[in-house]
Amino acid sequence: MNSSSLLIGTAGGLLVVALVLSITNMNKQSGQSSDELAELKQDLEEMRLARMELEKQKQSYLSPYSYLPSTPVEAPTTADPELESIKQRLAQAEERNNNLERDLRDLASQPAPPAPEPTPVVEEPEPAPTKSSSRPKLIEQAILQATVLGYDKEFGFVTLDPTPSANFSVGQELGIRRNNGVLCRLHVDRAGDGQYVASVKAVGDLPDIQVGDEVIIPPAFDGILD
Repeated sequence: MNSSSLLIGTAGGLLVVALVLSITNMNKQSGQSSDELAELKQDLEEMRLARMELEKQKQSYLSPYSYLPSTPVEAPTTADPELESIKQRLAQAEERNNNLERDLRDLASQPAPPAPEPTPVVEEPEPAPTKSSSRPKLIEQAILQATVLGYDKEFGFVTLDPTPSANFSVGQELGIRRNNGVLCRLHVDRAGDGQYVASVKAVGDLPDIQVGDEVIIPPAFDGILD
């Protein structure tokens, strides 16, 4: 029995005792007036109504808990497979997260690698003119020294007619210019009557020299005569 039930029972008992005492006292005093008797009846009715009100309060206090079972319900003992699977996946995800955090802390604690040294920039000098690139231009710009007057292919002799601006002498090497190249070399052997005779310097078959071919001093390249 709880404290509320005890309180209601005590109040009801006091009301009954008060009623009995009032009736007993009324019987002893038979000489009391009818007004006093009516007043006692009214008090009795008020006490009865008060007791009924207390009973209602008691019922309203207990009624919210009337649905509770009298015996405790036992919890299911079998585990839910789906719930266990979710718990297992959560545990695995938490373990992976902890491993990642540990790896990040390890990386942060490591010293940063030194920055690579800058590669020095070496300026390469411009390549010197090569024979293949500068030689044709030099041959083309060479001053005309003589022209071919005749050619004895059997013995390899060439007769030269020098120009007014000629600047060669006996014993010097000349070259026959054909387009932008040197067809062959000539060695000036002798001079007479305003003409020069030169021998063809060739290995193997003699070249096909034509009358009117131009004769120049072959330009030197890096101090080497071509």
